[in-house]
Amino acid sequence: MPRPDVSQKRMAQILDAATVVFARSGVHQSSMDDIAREVGLSKGSLYVYFESKDDIIAAIQERLLNVDLDALQSILAAPGPASRRLLLLTRRMAQEVERMSPMLSITYELYAVAVRSESVRKAYEDYFKAHREILADLIHQGIKGGEFRDTDVQEAAIAVMAVYQGLILLSAMDPQVVKWERASKLAVSLLITGLRHRPVSVS
Repeated sequence: MPRPDVSQKRMAQILDAATVVFARSGVHQSSMDDIAREVGLSKGSLYVYFESKDDIIAAIQERLLNVDLDALQSILAAPGPASRRLLLLTRRMAQEVERMSPMLSITYELYAVAVRSESVRKAYEDYFKAHREILADLIHQGIKGGEFRDTDVQEAAIAVMAVYQGLILLSAMDPQVVKWERASKLAVSLLITGLRHRPVSVS
């Protein structure tokens, strides 16, 4: 039988430990020493797996974003009306936001890191592009099936993404008022209604 990949297991342990440290102390305030202590390694051993804190940040980011894209791909490939699948995606996103709520602060710190780190910024660019393309494909399916009116699928996809990202930010800032699942379902339902009907011309 093939031997298990110990290095991959250790890297996953390091990322788990770093996530705990970042959630507790903040990304900028945390050090490689903090992460090494949390995972039970020497600082030198930690550098065998990751050359810098930015590399750890990028790996955590990639892991978080890939989970989201996998869910999107499964919904794109699922049967049924596009509108129903958009609402299904919204429900799944709500579950993910709830699961990840202790780590939302890390997510927004990563946005700040992206300003100075090219690798982190590139990962976000790739993620948002892939997210947009999957949503655009789903909306295009709705148009082909006669469910939605003809529209710019890229712009429509950006509108859906803006709902998700905006509500995540608002719910992080004011969770007592902004209930993500309820608000996102309403917002996406309104977008679906707009996709089904001709927009009103405003002069």
